[in-house]
Amino acid sequence: MVAYTPPDPALVAIGAVLHAEPLIAAADRVVPMVRKDLARLEHFGLNEEEVENLEQRLRELKSMLKDKRIAKSDTPLQMDGVMAAMSSARAWMQTLREIASINLCADTPSLYRISSAEPELAEVYPRDVLEELRRIVKAATEMKPRLEEVGLDQHFLGRGRKLVAQLDTALGKKDVDGADLSVMVRRFYVRKAQVYLMLKRATRAGRVCFMLFGKRRAMYHLDEVERPAIEAPRRAVRPKPQGSSTSSNS
Repeated sequence: MVAYTPPDPALVAIGAVLHAEPLIAAADRVVPMVRKDLARLEHFGLNEEEVENLEQRLRELKSMLKDKRIAKSDTPLQMDGVMAAMSSARAWMQTLREIASINLCADTPSLYRISSAEPELAEVYPRDVLEELRRIVKAATEMKPRLEEVGLDQHFLGRGRKLVAQLDTALGKKDVDGADLSVMVRRFYVRKAQVYLMLKRATRAGRVCFMLFGKRRAMYHLDEVERPAIEAPRRAVRPKPQGSSTSSNS
């Protein structure tokens, strides 16, 4: 089965929030690894043609970035913090899922309602992340009495609402419209999105392929692009500052 490819308007919206330099840094690290492991990754959908396409689009992206006019349009100003906000939103939903499982582990309908099964899977298109986050925050607000004692306090809930507001403000009422962009910038955004989606596919294939080899599996990531984030509840134990003379709790 051929991997799904979003339509061009969605590719433009995805590319608009991606910074080119960290994307290229991730690609320069991941592609040689994929090349080395390709014989094994072929069992999970990757093939020589796909890797060649990724390498070609990466070369085109690097070439485009040499144009100063395009480099200045790397990310629209209002979109500058979207990737970081999306990372925090995913982390918040993941933490909420763990909080909810403390009291709702046998209440499947409630657990399903308040948690995204895998929020990291709804991460490519920013507006999808926003809508999922909005839905989860609403459910968490309604179910707060059942979960307050296990970490869903007003502080943690307020953090979720703040992330909704941040993403909503950054994305605005409509996506970046390719018709409003120059042909060069539009192609640049599409190419960034294509490289990103191909890297996502490659790293996910790698994580499945090497799931029995923890260190090897961990190498298949895109941390350069998707900043790792932790959204801990207020009462979570914090690490002691380095150099503290008191022993830490085990």
